[in-house]
Amino acid sequence: MKKTVEQYLQNSFERWQSIYKNGCNDPFWSDGLNINLVRNHIIYYKNKIKEEYPDGNYPEIYYKETPAEMPIQFMAKPRKLLTEIVCADVIPNVAIGEQICLF
Repeated sequence: MKKTVEQYLQNSFERWQSIYKNGCNDPFWSDGLNINLVRNHIIYYKNKIKEEYPDGNYPEIYYKETPAEMPIQFMAKPRKLLTEIVCADVIPNVAIGEQICLF
């Protein structure tokens, strides 16, 4: 069954929320870059809805607020990541809770 543009938009909102809460597993790109990519998909699907509904009678999902652009450095769970790094002895001699710069 073919997905509608409304379903793609709904899926994009759900994906954005998932990345915001849990991050993503992309080892090459930051959560911030990935979440902004999904934000761009949301904007794209909203524009497609405008094209498909020229009378302005848009579906309810269209009116859901577009998420704000996030900083590229955004990390959904930086504390969890740091704890995993410290516990794995990747960065020796760092106490949990101590602030360090990973970049």
